[in-house]
Amino acid sequence: MARRCGFCGGRGHNRRNCPVMREKAKEDPTGYAAYELSKVEAKKTVRRCSWCNEPGHTKRTCPDLKAAIAREEGRARVWNKTFIDKLKESGLGAGSLLRITAPSQDLGPSRINWINDQVKSFGGMALVMGFVETECVSRGAFNSCMIIRGATGLRRRVALPYHIATQFYQYAWKDYLQFEIVGKVSDHQVVTSFSQKWHQGTPGARSVLGLAQN
Repeated sequence: MARRCGFCGGRGHNRRNCPVMREKAKEDPTGYAAYELSKVEAKKTVRRCSWCNEPGHTKRTCPDLKAAIAREEGRARVWNKTFIDKLKESGLGAGSLLRITAPSQDLGPSRINWINDQVKSFGGMALVMGFVETECVSRGAFNSCMIIRGATGLRRRVALPYHIATQFYQYAWKDYLQFEIVGKVSDHQVVTSFSQKWHQGTPGARSVLGLAQN
């Protein structure tokens, strides 16, 4: 059975090439047929890539985006190695034992009391459970990228130890909790604290390019 047109009901064609619609639109440029024809023509507009605005492909297959990701992944791998080397020096990785203390400088009674309450909530000791990889990147904040489980069982995201964070992030929280690494882990454990994607630089590249993490 021949196809039926959604505009005129005739067989053998559809709305996109309906001769009746086009004839009526020509007769009355402000009428219903002209309105429907404008919608048909609008759908024929060439689709462009949302990344480079070039026609013929989508963002998913965009060669410019693929090249940009490859370039930024290379840069991220260099940064990641520096970051991992700093963690290795300190013995910080999944499995490290931390002693949590308040900073030594005078911060005022209310601030010190609040920090001491935080120390107590963890029981003064904690085990590193892992890291939030999307924050352990060159544009990360490092203020909530370490996941620890305190001696009390409390589990929370916290900042890196100040002596590490300050190497990479100018706004490291020196006046928050201080973490002394009293149980170091091996270099292998430090490396395996991060996924293969992180080591390849994928989260870092996507962060720089403003792409959603996946």
